Amino acid sequence: RDSSKFAPFASRPGIDSLRIAKSRRRCFSLGPFQSLLASACAPTMDNIHTVECEGAAAVALSPDGALICLARVGANGAAVVRTDSTFVCELDSTRGCAVASAAWSGDGLKVVAAGAAADTGSATAAPPRGFLCACDPSGARLFATLREAVVTSIAFAPDAAGMKLALTRTDGVCEIVHGGTGDCLQRVRLRGFEELYDHRAPFAGVSPDRPQPPRPPRTPTPLTAVCWNPTGDKVIVARCAVAAIIDLNLAPASPFGPQVGQSLEAAVDDAQGADDAHAVVRELALSCGSAARAVAATRGGGPEKEHYFAVCGGARVVLAKLDQLGQGEIVRDAQLDDAAAGQPWTAALAVAFCDDKKKGAPRLVVGGELGPGAGAVAIFDSATGAAVSVHRARAAVLSLSVSADGATMAVGERRG
Repeated sequence: RDSSKFAPFASRPGIDSLRIAKSRRRCFSLGPFQSLLASACAPTMDNIHTVECEGAAAVALSPDGALICLARVGANGAAVVRTDSTFVCELDSTRGCAVASAAWSGDGLKVVAAGAAADTGSATAAPPRGFLCACDPSGARLFATLREAVVTSIAFAPDAAGMKLALTRTDGVCEIVHGGTGDCLQRVRLRGFEELYDHRAPFAGVSPDRPQPPRPPRTPTPLTAVCWNPTGDKVIVARCAVAAIIDLNLAPASPFGPQVGQSLEAAVDDAQGADDAHAVVRELALSCGSAARAVAATRGGGPEKEHYFAVCGGARVVLAKLDQLGQGEIVRDAQLDDAAAGQPWTAALAVAFCDDKKKGAPRLVVGGELGPGAGAVAIFDSATGAAVSVHRARAAVLSLSVSADGATMAVGERRG
């Protein structure tokens, strides 16, 4: 854990166990749990089982709610278990890697893990690189690729075949990747550079044949989370204190990364080129100024093609109802308070949506930390933003993942 490859995740505490619950009638029973699988579509969440998963940074529930992928940091890499704690497999090519995120394709036939690549033992000090690995449910590798920077989050597009997925990186780049080969299809840069160096621009008032010297290096703003809109033409990424909605139809349509045979001038233009800010059609900001930790979007559209989006960070959550053009209204922008203690949450760390098929309105589920050794799960009505129920946990809730039918939800909780 002292290796530099784990540095991007040093501030991300791990999940130690997983508990399983399903929906019952009208009573929501959420007793002391470690991590949980539950229903979020109705205010009922009855515990079924607890799965120990020490060292996991996140959990991903398969669409049918039968399998869980544990994004683990350490020698064993990512693993797949059943919801009854039965071990299934370890994902090939993830051993020794700091796995930060995992995701399942819509058909459940592919699981992808990503994070910081394993240390190669090189004597030269090189910046940590990221990796992306796809496997079938048995753990057999389908493809594995390296990325230029550490991968922080991944999400499959809302198509059943899982032919596209999005990933975010610590260098402020969002990639759209082919789900079958791992090749980059699109690359959107949101690094936050205010001033860009043009190596072809001359000094002002000086001989025009003398190029401008390079600017001092700047640290890019990392992207921390990503999700897709229901139509699959936009992605929502968390960066700084906002959730940026990126229209992929406005983004560059070809990969910009270093390529074989690429000229030096083209490589410099790629590294020092302007951000693709024109592709951002809307931003949802956290008024508290805290860093955005998680984003989520509903899977299905309403009768007017409107969708719900949410972002959380600090002690706040922002819920918005937007159309396909990114226009709409903020449904809820409020601080999460602990009514018993009369103080705000310490941090909201995870968000997810669950469709209520009976009522037709999705529910927003927020997990987080109330204080030392205490966590909570809050459920809201997305149509009105009203709180449905708030339930205490014994530790901070770090990760949420909902099955396709909304009958089961995985809640990863930190212990100790």
